[in-house]
Amino acid sequence: MDTDELAALLNTPGNKHSLSILAELAGGEQYVSELADKIGISRPLLYLHLKKLVNVGLVEGEIRHFDEPPYTKKYVFV
Repeated sequence: MDTDELAALLNTPGNKHSLSILAELAGGEQYVSELADKIGISRPLLYLHLKKLVNVGLVEGEIRHFDEPPYTKKYVFV
């Protein structure tokens, strides 16, 4: 890991929303709708923070397919 990657990893969870997301996911995987409700932020804002956490490798997401839409995405702290 180079210094740029390390800086990104350490900087990403420095936001209160990102820390709240990590704290919730530490208890187990959750759907986006569950996370948004528990943290009290909009889904678009939640997706923004989740994308950053995924990009630095702290969180993984998985799309869950059902017989009919809507399809949902579940996230887990790694």
